[in-house]
This record gives sequence, C-alpha cells and structure tokens, in this order.
Amino acid sequence: MSAIQTLGNRLRQWADRANLGLTPPQEHRVHLDAAMAWLKRAQDATPDAGVAQTWLIRYQKWAPSYPETTGYIIPTFYRYAALAGDDDARRRARAMADWECEIQHPSGGVLAGALGDSDQPTIFTPGRCCSAGYGPLRRRATSATARLPCAPPPGCATSWMQTAAGASGVRP
Repeated sequence: MSAIQTLGNRLRQWADRANLGLTPPQEHRVHLDAAMAWLKRAQDATPDAGVAQTWLIRYQKWAPSYPETTGYIIPTFYRYAALAGDDDARRRARAMADWECEIQHPSGGVLAGALGDSDQPTIFTPGRCCSAGYGPLRRRATSATARLPCAPPPGCATSWMQTAAGASGVRP
C-alpha cells in the first residue's frame, strides 16, 4: 500500500471516529416510517393485495406476492396503524388478510412460495398465516357488523396441517 493510500485510510478512520460526513442520527420513528413506506411500495407493486416477495435487483422489478411473508406483515401493519394513527396501514392490513383468505387452497392450506411458483399448499405457511394474519383480523372484528368476509373457520388450516402431516406429525 502506498503512503498516499495509507494516509487516505487514516483520514477516513479519523473522520468516522469524529462522525464527519455521516448521516446525522434520527429518531426511531423516522426509520419506522421509512420501513413502512417501503412495505407499502412492495404491496402497491403487485396486482393484488399481497406484498411482493422481494425486489429483484438483476431485473429491477418486484417479484409476485408471497403469501407467507404477507401473513407476517399483517400484524406489523395493524401495530403501526395503532401507533401512528395510520388508517391507510389498517386498511392495507385488512386487504392483505382478505387476500390471504381468497387465495387459500380449497384443502385449507396456504400456497407455497410466491404466487405462480406452486399450486400446492405447504405446512409452514398456514401456521404462520393463521397466527400472524388471521388471528389479528379476528381480534379486530369485535362487533356483529364487523364481519370477516373471507376469513377461514378457525380450524380450517390447522385441520389441513394435521391431515397433511399425518399421525406422526411429520410429513411423509
């Protein structure tokens, strides 16, 4: 390494220690709002109410909706809506939950992978969607008028998981 490179490295180290040229610290809320905006963009990028599986760097586009991670995101949107008073986040969470119900396999399972990857349900995804997605939706339907338009019966996906796993609890 040359003397100039060494000097440059030392100057960068000194600047880092002195917090020169770095982004100033922000309140946590700034980062939370930015993360939620990114998730909203991932939902808006799909033709349905699900959230895109990922951003495909090589192709510079969003992947199709992914039922599993959409199920994880539902309670995050409900919590954010309560924290920030964001009615849009609440509406989006409900739309995601409704979408999860609409695409649920007739057997009670939830599709594996991103939409279009498979027409078969998977064991893991229904458990996550039921606990993360459908549960919060049911808890928010507190009156007779707040019906669940397409939420599956509470035992539907769990019955499918038990049947699919078999008596041993391990899928053959």
